[in-house]
Amino acid sequence: ITVVLLVRHASNERTGSGARSRANEVLAQVRSALIGWTPDDAYNALTFRSGRDDHYQAGWYAGQEVYDTDYRIQTETP
Repeated sequence: ITVVLLVRHASNERTGSGARSRANEVLAQVRSALIGWTPDDAYNALTFRSGRDDHYQAGWYAGQEVYDTDYRIQTETP
Protein backbone atom coordinates (compact mmCIF):
# COMPACT_ATOMS: atom_id res chain seq x y z
CA ILE A 1 0.00 0.00 0.00
CA THR A 2 1.37 3.40 -0.91
CA VAL A 3 0.03 6.42 0.94
CA VAL A 4 0.60 9.78 -0.75
CA LEU A 5 -0.05 12.92 1.24
CA LEU A 6 -0.44 16.37 -0.31
CA VAL A 7 -0.71 19.40 1.96
CA ARG A 8 -0.93 23.00 0.83
CA HIS A 9 1.28 25.37 2.77
CA ALA A 10 1.18 29.14 3.13
CA SER A 11 2.72 31.09 0.28
CA ASN A 12 4.98 33.00 2.67
CA GLU A 13 6.66 29.77 3.85
CA ARG A 14 9.85 29.16 1.94
CA THR A 15 10.44 25.59 3.14
CA GLY A 16 6.94 24.28 3.80
CA SER A 17 7.70 23.54 7.45
CA GLY A 18 4.13 24.39 8.49
CA ALA A 19 2.74 21.92 5.97
CA ARG A 20 5.25 19.30 7.11
CA SER A 21 4.12 19.77 10.69
CA ARG A 22 0.48 19.19 9.66
CA ALA A 23 1.52 16.24 7.51
CA ASN A 24 3.35 14.64 10.46
CA GLU A 25 0.11 14.64 12.44
CA VAL A 26 -1.78 12.88 9.64
CA LEU A 27 1.06 10.42 8.93
CA ALA A 28 1.16 9.41 12.60
CA GLN A 29 -2.55 8.54 12.40
CA VAL A 30 -2.03 6.65 9.13
CA ARG A 31 0.83 4.62 10.64
CA SER A 32 -1.22 3.86 13.72
CA ALA A 33 -4.11 2.60 11.58
CA LEU A 34 -2.06 0.58 9.06
CA ILE A 35 0.85 -0.98 10.95
CA GLY A 36 -0.32 -4.33 12.23
CA TRP A 37 -3.59 -4.26 10.26
CA THR A 38 -4.38 -7.48 8.39
CA PRO A 39 -6.36 -7.04 5.15
CA ASP A 40 -7.59 -10.63 5.15
CA ASP A 41 -6.94 -13.93 6.92
CA ALA A 42 -4.71 -15.04 4.04
CA TYR A 43 -2.32 -12.09 4.50
CA ASN A 44 0.17 -11.15 7.17
CA ALA A 45 -0.12 -7.85 9.00
CA LEU A 46 1.09 -4.67 7.29
CA THR A 47 4.57 -3.39 8.08
CA PHE A 48 6.23 -0.08 7.26
CA ARG A 49 8.72 -0.43 4.40
CA SER A 50 9.84 3.09 3.53
CA GLY A 51 9.07 6.76 3.37
CA ARG A 52 9.95 9.05 0.53
CA ASP A 53 11.76 12.36 0.91
CA ASP A 54 9.58 15.42 1.26
CA HIS A 55 9.04 17.58 -1.76
CA TYR A 56 7.92 21.20 -1.69
CA GLN A 57 6.81 22.92 -4.86
CA ALA A 58 4.37 25.64 -5.86
CA GLY A 59 2.85 25.87 -2.39
CA TRP A 60 2.46 22.12 -1.86
CA TYR A 61 4.14 19.55 0.37
CA ALA A 62 4.14 16.00 -1.01
CA GLY A 63 5.26 12.90 0.85
CA GLN A 64 4.77 9.19 0.51
CA GLU A 65 5.01 6.09 2.67
CA VAL A 66 4.91 2.44 1.62
CA TYR A 67 3.52 -0.44 3.67
CA ASP A 68 3.95 -4.14 2.85
CA THR A 69 2.20 -7.38 3.51
CA ASP A 70 2.52 -10.82 2.04
CA TYR A 71 0.23 -13.65 1.13
CA ARG A 72 0.35 -16.75 3.30
CA ILE A 73 -0.03 -20.10 1.65
CA GLN A 74 -1.26 -22.68 4.08
CA THR A 75 -1.43 -26.32 3.26
CA GLU A 76 -3.38 -28.76 5.31
CA THR A 77 -2.31 -32.36 5.62
CA PRO A 78 -5.01 -34.96 6.13
